Amino acid sequence: MFRIAILANYLKCLLRKMVRPHRVLEPRYQGALVPNAVLEGILVFAVLYIGTFAGFAMIYFFLGLDLETALSASITALANVGPGVGDTIGPSGTFQTLPDTAKWCLAIEMILGRLEILAGILLLTVDFWRD
Repeated sequence: MFRIAILANYLKCLLRKMVRPHRVLEPRYQGALVPNAVLEGILVFAVLYIGTFAGFAMIYFFLGLDLETALSASITALANVGPGVGDTIGPSGTFQTLPDTAKWCLAIEMILGRLEILAGILLLTVDFWRD
């Protein structure tokens, strides 16, 4: 939740700077200034989260799922929040009818969601495995 609060505060500062470009505004969280390194980390996380969601949703769509099911499956798996929306994977449905490839992709996406995406991407780098 703190990421969302900091990101919202940062966006509010950016919008205020658009009105008055010479104004100096620093994003704050609980009264303290947020360092640029923290802002960069939050922005990277937000972009990767949205990109992961959209990328996997496209994979599910191309595997033959309808758009509602593809979007719902992607956010359900990434956020690890339970049933999706719609007839196929909604509260009255199951993931059983999905193709096996979609199930494997959902499992990978669930792991990425649990590992905070950045740690999952770190596992794919050469430097991680070299030492």
